[in-house]
Amino acid sequence: MPRIKRNQGSSSRRRRLSLRDLPPDIKSLSEDAPLGAYLVDTVAQELFAVAVPSFLYSPTAFARLIRQGISVSANYSVIAARIDFSINPKWLHLTRPFFRDLSKIQALIHQSKSLSPLVQSSRSQMGGTDQNEHNLASALQLISRLIEDQLRYRPQQKPGHHDPFTRAFIGKIFELWCDHVWVESLPRENRLFVSLIAAAWLDLCLPTQDHTGVRLQDWLNDRVRKQFPNGIHSSRLSCQERMTFNRTNMSSVTNAEQ
Repeated sequence: MPRIKRNQGSSSRRRRLSLRDLPPDIKSLSEDAPLGAYLVDTVAQELFAVAVPSFLYSPTAFARLIRQGISVSANYSVIAARIDFSINPKWLHLTRPFFRDLSKIQALIHQSKSLSPLVQSSRSQMGGTDQNEHNLASALQLISRLIEDQLRYRPQQKPGHHDPFTRAFIGKIFELWCDHVWVESLPRENRLFVSLIAAAWLDLCLPTQDHTGVRLQDWLNDRVRKQFPNGIHSSRLSCQERMTFNRTNMSSVTNAEQ
């Protein structure tokens, strides 16, 4: 968990994790350890009791699946964070001039609109056609729209405080959640989801220091709320709907090819 300077302000402005804050290797949770050896086992058992059909897994088998998923998620998140800190700045350095040039072209196109009366006057003197002027205006309008669409992806000049490891970790745990929780209604789903992340965070011995005294669970709850503004339940149902749709389409394509 990122450390916070005193008087820094809101929790959303926490210092991002640097490469030196990330352990070189995240320890994996043993799949062979007895049930109850990890904090995530307790959450897994609570989840098993209310959301997982008993004929699919035994309690121990389900806990092992959760442990395995958490280990994979943690190591993936370390890789994602290292890419963000090491490679993305280089990409940012290369893409900024491109977007800067697009902005200049866009400004020139807008400027050309104010010169339309002068263009009309020049055209009448030189024998130009209305069709040429129309084609040029249409082309510039199309280019302007394309540039405007591209500029939506312009990287921020000052990205501010961010924490790619935690964001990736929460995202991967959410994927694990969607793979195993398929009930329509799950009471206190947000609480269970945050509890699983907090337990995994502690089992993996990730940083927990916070100078403001914010509890790990409260901090993670705030991060989850910002990453999934519609709530875990609604986000899960939407994700699973897309998963079902994609699987159905893939099955149809496979059957058609056969």
